[in-house]
Amino acid sequence: MVPNERSGDANRTLATLNTRGACVGHPHPDWWFPERDEDVTHRALQVCASCPVRTLCRDYAQEWDEEGVWGGVIVHASDGQPLAKLPKEWTGLTLPGLELGETA
Repeated sequence: MVPNERSGDANRTLATLNTRGACVGHPHPDWWFPERDEDVTHRALQVCASCPVRTLCRDYAQEWDEEGVWGGVIVHASDGQPLAKLPKEWTGLTLPGLELGETA
């Protein structure tokens, strides 16, 4: 489906994201759509962490095969890339009091 053929519900969802998202009007919109060799997505993910429509945004991106940072996850087009990854700073972190491999 091409963008013009999206349902009325999809268009209303996108309108909501474009008015209520924490990223709306952000001075660095390129953080959400970086070049593949430039990793600034961790900055976008920090903004997404406080977004009131984060879940709606993520679901929309998954439904419509969007690419970039959507709803606190990194979404890649259907090219076999992972749907989401943690920021580099979070790699290896565990909850206090838990041993590696345990869950809360």
